[in-house]
Amino acid sequence: MGSGATYHGGLAWAPNPGWGELTLNDEVVELVGRGNKLIVKVGVSVIESVEVMSEQVAKSRIGAVLVFGVLGLGAKASRDRGTLLIHLKNGQTGFFTIADYSEHQLLAKLAPWIHALGIFVGPPPGKSHSPAVSSVADELVKLAA
Repeated sequence: MGSGATYHGGLAWAPNPGWGELTLNDEVVELVGRGNKLIVKVGVSVIESVEVMSEQVAKSRIGAVLVFGVLGLGAKASRDRGTLLIHLKNGQTGFFTIADYSEHQLLAKLAPWIHALGIFVGPPPGKSHSPAVSSVADELVKLAA
């Protein structure tokens, strides 16, 4: 895929999170870290569906806020983070994030792979929706409570 991705968990055989280069082809989805260390490898034949979503994430701009004030540069500091959920036929779901991709950009990047392999896009049939990816605002509300 040509971009860095982070695996957050969800697959029993790859319990540890990791960051690396995400590759998707007609046989496997794999994430390889530094030194060619394999973090996650999933055979395409066991994928039931994929979901793509994104959220805006605030960048840390403490220095800019201190210099320019709250309404200065600090208010404009955000970026997209795409989330790729890979649902397997055995019920497990692998969670990946790809920085600097909106949902539409990530879906456009994945579309040739999805269509070539006939992978269903959306939650697995029979599930109403996937666990929601909480936003920073949602986490702050929970923390305040």
